[in-house]
Amino acid sequence: MSTHAANRPRAAAAYGLALLSGTLLAAWLVAPARLFPSGGSDLPLAGDLAQAAIGQRYFVADAWHWTLLRADGLADGVNIAMTDSIPLEAVAIKLLRPALPAGFYGIFLWYALCWVLQPAAAVFALRSAGERRPVPAIAAAAMAASMPAMLIRVTHIALCSHFLLLLALGLYFRLARRAGVATWSAALLLPIVSLLVHPYLMVMVAATLAAAPISLLLRGERRWRGVAALLVAALAVTGALGVLLGYAAPGERGGFGYYSMNLISPFYPYDSTLLPAPEGPGFGTAGQYEGYQYLGAGVLLLLVLCLACLRGRGVQARALLRRHAGLWLAGAALTAFAVSDEIYLGRLHLLDLAWVPPVVGTLRATGRFFWPVGYMLLIGGVAWSARVLPRPAASALLLGAALLQVLDTGALRRMVHREMHARPDWSVPAAALRPLLATHGRLVIWPTFGCGADELAEPSFMQVLLLASETALPVNTMYVARNTGAFQCDEPAVLHRLAAADLLVLLPTVAGSVPPALAAARFTCRRLGRLAVCSHDPGGHPGGD
Repeated sequence: MSTHAANRPRAAAAYGLALLSGTLLAAWLVAPARLFPSGGSDLPLAGDLAQAAIGQRYFVADAWHWTLLRADGLADGVNIAMTDSIPLEAVAIKLLRPALPAGFYGIFLWYALCWVLQPAAAVFALRSAGERRPVPAIAAAAMAASMPAMLIRVTHIALCSHFLLLLALGLYFRLARRAGVATWSAALLLPIVSLLVHPYLMVMVAATLAAAPISLLLRGERRWRGVAALLVAALAVTGALGVLLGYAAPGERGGFGYYSMNLISPFYPYDSTLLPAPEGPGFGTAGQYEGYQYLGAGVLLLLVLCLACLRGRGVQARALLRRHAGLWLAGAALTAFAVSDEIYLGRLHLLDLAWVPPVVGTLRATGRFFWPVGYMLLIGGVAWSARVLPRPAASALLLGAALLQVLDTGALRRMVHREMHARPDWSVPAAALRPLLATHGRLVIWPTFGCGADELAEPSFMQVLLLASETALPVNTMYVARNTGAFQCDEPAVLHRLAAADLLVLLPTVAGSVPPALAAARFTCRRLGRLAVCSHDPGGHPGGD
């Protein structure tokens, strides 16, 4: 029997166990009611979660047209790439629309899928690195499923797709040796898939894959040309698709250096269960929550012991550095971009380079870009420990580090469980609004996003939109992650364009003073909780309470 055939049962067992553990974790983390929502379900959302669900609902309810990702019912046409609605999943849901309940959205189903695939993707990356034994696979799967940077992102589900980063790392190792057709095909497709999940992930995937031809070049292997050509083709196709689908629309450029990674972030035990952080998060700017990169006690222990193992193994270490020099360079570049031009060590401001790259209109939250580096350290640490230590010592170390990592992230897992099982109250009178929305042809919200409506400070804005999305009622505004044009904040212009079939909802910031222009337009207003709702009165008797 060939070595490849003999490894198949071991591979099947490793992947099977990883998928089973991921499924059990997903089943515990995500409440069943969240997985298959429908219009009229009493599960209000806020902020980025509501944004993603609203974008998916409007897109799925819309007809197929070009531009593919545009949802015409949202603010006269919003591209759901700008609402972080996981376009890859949204297209699949739209194809399956006849078999799904009205008002369905799949963001929590995607979240569960991320947890199912995360351990299996870690096994793929480790096996691709050449380590195929069961104990290292168990350790890598457990630690990858306990990475704080993934657990903390529960409110931004598209960015929880860290399995894509592990797949990219595995493909790097395969491209860096003799790769077959399956590997080349996967390397072509992964940047496209990642783009259709989130552009940040696509850039991280591309940076990881780009390390392969660099490593081959620095080894002096001629194969680097073929791998480089493959990746150039993949990125060219991905870029062209991005332009066609509307990802290239310009966005605001602020925030670079503010949403960065602090130099101490990978080591600072904020939100650790086992290691208390005495001074809070230790951020240099309020925006450095985006650079939350704590690696976890298990990964840190593994890295410390790996460094200790280097003693007397300098030749092996240098050979490893040379063999994967491209990956080290990619990791260094990603780390530098994550730190950005405003460099902080804790609250100490070390350096201000005062340089903003032109690309940051889309990638301004640079602190996220250390995620692939965290997985490089995890997979590299497991593979190195398993390779250089005697098997009993390596098994004890890896299982101990995995257990420590799981225990250290217990509080974060419980936080996710609470978030996914919570049943918050609506901040708007949903039962009274639903019949009003059902009897009107369009919803007009004032003030609009960018003109006084804030998706975080004023949750009623997002919840009115969420109610309208149950039936995809056309609406005049939407909260988008990237603003692609100037805000139109002229109140008279908005109010004078009201049609008889419109329902006007005035948010709490203006609900106490109904604009005089509504009387001339024959709109009658009344209070509904903290909102004011106005509709056309054909008799011309303005009023309300």
